[in-house]
Amino acid sequence: MSTAIQLHRPLTPQTTEEAWAVSERFAKASICAEAFRGKPADAYMAICYGSELGLAPATALASIAVIKGKPALYAATMHGIILSSPVCKYFVCVKADKKSATYETQRHGSPAPVSKTFSHEDAKAAGLLGGMYSKYPQRMLEARAKSALARDVYPDLLRGLRAYEEIVDDVIDVPSEEFSASPVAAPAPAPGEDDDDGILEAIRLSASFADLEALLPRLRLIDKSDALYARATEEYLAKAAGFEAPQ
Repeated sequence: MSTAIQLHRPLTPQTTEEAWAVSERFAKASICAEAFRGKPADAYMAICYGSELGLAPATALASIAVIKGKPALYAATMHGIILSSPVCKYFVCVKADKKSATYETQRHGSPAPVSKTFSHEDAKAAGLLGGMYSKYPQRMLEARAKSALARDVYPDLLRGLRAYEEIVDDVIDVPSEEFSASPVAAPAPAPGEDDDDGILEAIRLSASFADLEALLPRLRLIDKSDALYARATEEYLAKAAGFEAPQ
C-alpha cells in the first residue's frame, strides 16, 4: 500500500462558518502576519479576498498587505496569480537593471502582446528616489513595471487591488488628498534626543492614525538617501498596519 503524501491540497473553507473558524485559529498563530495577528475579523476579510483571487487561506494571509485599512497585493503575488491563470499566455521580464525594468505579457485571444517599462527617470519624476530605491533599485523598478502591467492587462484577475509597492510609495512619498498630513503638530522629540531619533520614537508611541499622519511632514523632510528614511518608513508602515483606517 502506498504511503506517499499527497501535496498541493490547500485547506479551503467551504462555508462562511468554516472560514471564520479558520480565521480565528490563524489569527492566534505567531507566524501569522502582524496585520492579522489577534484580529480574526481582519483575517476573515483577507481570506475572503484571497478566495476571490484563487488563494488558499494561509497564502492569502501571507500575500495580502493592509495599508490604511485597504488591502493590497505584493507585486510578486500579482505575478503568480496571473501566471497560474489559463488566460495568460506568458508574462515575462524582458529587461531589468538599475536604470529600468520592462515586462511583457499577452493574454490568450489578444492580437498582440503588451509591455510596460518603469525607469529610474520615472521614479525620479515621482519623487521616489532614496529609501528602498537606493538600496534595491532594480528590484523596486521591477516591482513597479510588473504591477502596472498586471493591473492594466488583468484587472479581472486582480479584482481591482493595487500593488503594495505602489501604495507604499503613495503613502510615504507622494502627498495626495487621500493621504494628506494632519494639521496637528507632530510630537516634539524628547529632551536630549535629536530629530533623527525622535521621529522613530514618535512613530513607536503613536496611538492612532491621526498621530501617524501628523508625523508625515517630519518624515518627508528626511534625506531619502539616509538610512534613517528607510528605517522610519518601515516602522511607519508596520505601525499603520495595526490601526484601523479612519472612515
